[in-house]
Amino acid sequence: MSHVISLLSGNIPGGIILALLALLFVNLTLHFLKRSGLIKQRLREKYVLLNALVLLLYSVVWFVTKDAPPLERIVVMPTIGRDSSFVTPTPFALAHLFSENQAAVETGYIIHPWYWIYQTLQQDHGKARSWSRVARGLNPDFIIHSEKSPSGKIRVRLEQRGGGAAWRREYDAEAWQEKAFLDISREFGWFKSAAPVRDGERRARLKLKLLEKKYDAVIEETRADTSNFMLLLRAEAFVGRGLQKDVDYVKKAYVNEINKDFEQAKGLLIPLIKARRDIYPAAYLLGRMAIRDQDYESAEVYLKKAIADNPYDARIYHALSYLLSSRLEELGLKNRKDVLRRAIRLDPGYTDAVYELANEYFISGSGIENSSGSQSAFNVLHAYLKINRNDPRILSLLATIDLKLSKLDEAEKIYRNLAERFPGDANAWYNLGILYYSKKEYERAIDNFKRAIEIDDSPDAYLYLGLIYHKNGDLDKALYYYRERVKRKNGEDDRFAREALKGIRKVLAARQDSLRSGDNAGS
Repeated sequence: MSHVISLLSGNIPGGIILALLALLFVNLTLHFLKRSGLIKQRLREKYVLLNALVLLLYSVVWFVTKDAPPLERIVVMPTIGRDSSFVTPTPFALAHLFSENQAAVETGYIIHPWYWIYQTLQQDHGKARSWSRVARGLNPDFIIHSEKSPSGKIRVRLEQRGGGAAWRREYDAEAWQEKAFLDISREFGWFKSAAPVRDGERRARLKLKLLEKKYDAVIEETRADTSNFMLLLRAEAFVGRGLQKDVDYVKKAYVNEINKDFEQAKGLLIPLIKARRDIYPAAYLLGRMAIRDQDYESAEVYLKKAIADNPYDARIYHALSYLLSSRLEELGLKNRKDVLRRAIRLDPGYTDAVYELANEYFISGSGIENSSGSQSAFNVLHAYLKINRNDPRILSLLATIDLKLSKLDEAEKIYRNLAERFPGDANAWYNLGILYYSKKEYERAIDNFKRAIEIDDSPDAYLYLGLIYHKNGDLDKALYYYRERVKRKNGEDDRFAREALKGIRKVLAARQDSLRSGDNAGS
């Protein structure tokens, strides 16, 4: 039902509800005028005319604001053996051929890069069944399967949505990826020009190492190769390694700290841009580093170049979402939500964009379950969970929203499931502690907060333990946990540390009052 309402609403604030209210207002006004005698002639024609006018105006606004028709999505699956395990050395060679030809795809189609699914799956990326579930959850128009038979031949088949197998062929093992790629390209006409790249298996293998965060290995293996692709891979490895380093932005305002990995990446990427080798990943990586360095003017320049060269990369839109809305106007993007919606349209399994869009919707709403903000947040999260139902970060956000809306039973189911699946994750136990604190089940909350502290010294768990012991009248323990939280203060904006300081003052004041009461009683 929510999908029907979403369709009828388009992108209009208030949507179909606004149109229904307008119709109700028009009809009640005409009814009042007729009953009061202010208008005496027959009103049937006016009823029809005004209702038609309201619907016409709504239809015009709907057509203007509605999203563009969806792209026809093509998903290329990893190559598997008869036992459904991935073939070695890399199962992604065919998928990578298609991904590298995204720039040559005809209008109306999108190749869903294999590494997007890999990132969606996270810890489940090595399971063929998980890949199949996510691929079907994306609701693609075409899925390309490849399987190695016992005889060593490779069977390739193309599955079309709603129509089963639309194409199949068998190849000898040698150079089968290039042959299959060219055959499918000719058969279906997806590309303006199809060009299989050389050394495809090695490229796919190195891309996989990047996804596995084996940055040092990629840097070393690509060091002697000066081809554009290898330069970009090496630069991406430097960027990935540089992003792993924490930044103290307070200190950075006074001390110019240099990220050596970023400097290495820039040394590879800027010459590519200056030589007018218009490779959009170079501009994207430069923009990504500029955002990390809070150089938003440079980020705007690089990311707009990247999006002009390739308007079908969800990661570029996600990076653009960190810019102010005024910087996005010339791209036809209104605000951060609009940019994140565009990213999710390109990759419905993009966890970061889904998380941030749902959070934006909820924060901008009224905090009431039936508000448009809360419902939009739920719609975004549940649409993603149809693709990847086990994602811990999305489940945790869903439970957090349930908790804030006082849907405690729903939140408890999710938090308990996450704690059972990830017993070594301090956040899972901390969230359970928050849940039981909200339910005023303080003994259960204490157990979970202490477990979070045992696993990873969860700092905020100390504050809640202090609050619980304070409520229970155990001032010594309350003071201990408040002080432990203050010891873990993280900058001047640490709200929880300030709450702990307030708690310390209240405990000390309560002790003073108790001492005065004792002195008065003694005298």
